[in-house]
Amino acid sequence: MFHPASRKATRAIGIVELTANSLSYRHHAFDIDNFLTAEEKKLPLFADFHAYLKEVFDQSNNLLLSQHLLKEAAKDLPEAAVIYESSAY
Repeated sequence: MFHPASRKATRAIGIVELTANSLSYRHHAFDIDNFLTAEEKKLPLFADFHAYLKEVFDQSNNLLLSQHLLKEAAKDLPEAAVIYESSAY
């Protein structure tokens, strides 16, 4: 959450746990400024940390989706199988 008066953003992480029978979510908030040096606080990354996290999430999500689509396509197309095998971690 952004607090305009303080010009600080409260950082938070959420942990999702999935099992066959349940879903749980835990929210942990923290003030990242307590963990950064003066030099780190000047880095563009921490100026808009939420935008950075969104970008990381979007890139990771796109990679996973691409790998899933290639894996499915590899079942029917030999060309896709070669691409999937070379991109799999």
